[in-house]
Amino acid sequence: MTAFRRGTRRRSVVLLLLVTSITLITLDQRGGDSGVIGEVRDRARDVVAPMQRVVDDAFSPIDDWIDGARRGAEIERENRRLREELSEARGRAASGAAARRDVAALRKLAGLTFVPGEVETVVAQVVGATPGNFEFTVEIDRGSTSGVRSGMPVVAGDGLVGRVDRVYRHRSTVLLITDPSSGVGVRLADSGVPGVAQGRAGRTELALEFVDPTTDVEEGELVVTSGLEGSAFPPGIPVARVSSVSGSDRALEKRVLLRPLVDFPSTSLVKVLLWSPPGAQP
Repeated sequence: MTAFRRGTRRRSVVLLLLVTSITLITLDQRGGDSGVIGEVRDRARDVVAPMQRVVDDAFSPIDDWIDGARRGAEIERENRRLREELSEARGRAASGAAARRDVAALRKLAGLTFVPGEVETVVAQVVGATPGNFEFTVEIDRGSTSGVRSGMPVVAGDGLVGRVDRVYRHRSTVLLITDPSSGVGVRLADSGVPGVAQGRAGRTELALEFVDPTTDVEEGELVVTSGLEGSAFPPGIPVARVSSVSGSDRALEKRVLLRPLVDFPSTSLVKVLLWSPPGAQP
């Protein structure tokens, strides 16, 4: 019974507000700020104003929440658009940087001074790499259809990369000079002392082997291919620089480590020398 009375009271208040609002609208349409009508209208406004403020205060947080949600959605859309634009800009920048590196590499390859002029060459792109603890190789996009054969030297703008190991029609595998099974006949550029630059398992540096312990070897000295009879490489191709020297003159040999001139991970373009050692089978 009490709940029924409360519901009736609420409906009466709502009805009163409705009737008062209609009355105010009617009075406003008839106009006039004087006389009885004006006074009635003003008093009605005085009665309704507190109620209106209560209603406004009650709905204000809801309006703020709706407005905030709308602005949040707009901000999220704007952030998404900006992220997409940033990603595209980074992609264009990376593509441009790669193109500039390729142009620089091509210029170096075009101006190689250590390749004999009579030796034909083929420019190839590095399309894959398989570095590991047991094998250091890269894949290039030139094969037998371009005249590439197994054993041919491969160079970059800075020096020797390795030699062709396996050949397919349109692709070849190149064994890097850092591979443990790779041995390159070299000589010290200053003294002319010969040796062998040997790859080491799991290491990027080479070991210079078979060097007389009495030989004076300086750090930073250039090492080039020796080109001795039967060598797999033409003479004079830069290979590495001496990075460290250890061992006494009484030792059987010096311990000399070499740092390759070519930065293999960043090398994207190479040249295959269509060259075979004199007397080698085609």
